[in-house]
Amino acid sequence: MTRFRTRRPIQPPKKRRDGLWIGLAIGIVVVIAVLAVWADLEYLGGTVTVTGIEFTSTDHVCGVTGGNLSGFSTNTGGSLHESVTFPDENSTSCTVSSITANTSGFSISAANTPLTIPLGGSRGLVFTIDVPKSSYTGPLSIDLE
Repeated sequence: MTRFRTRRPIQPPKKRRDGLWIGLAIGIVVVIAVLAVWADLEYLGGTVTVTGIEFTSTDHVCGVTGGNLSGFSTNTGGSLHESVTFPDENSTSCTVSSITANTSGFSISAANTPLTIPLGGSRGLVFTIDVPKSSYTGPLSIDLE
């Protein structure tokens, strides 16, 4: 008696899904990176033009009553380093304890406060102006206390 072997039907190879998941993950990372770069470019494309800087002080620290500086122009989202020399116009020494931007969207950082100015002397106030992330044209008001 002759025995015939039956052949099993040929099965297609199992598809590997690992490559699909890796490709999908890479695609998601690329989309997120492109969106992040686009968001940065969106706000870095504008200009901030400050027409003048006005210093105010509600308590008239060191005799400051509205000193002015010329303005500047820079890209949105940037920062600008400033150094201003203030004389003591009081009859005693004085101390500038804080510096704050009153204009919306602006902030002040890295200030060398508290800054004590001796009687009849002057000292340099150093600070960084952080500008808005959107375009702006107008004055900048800075308060000293």
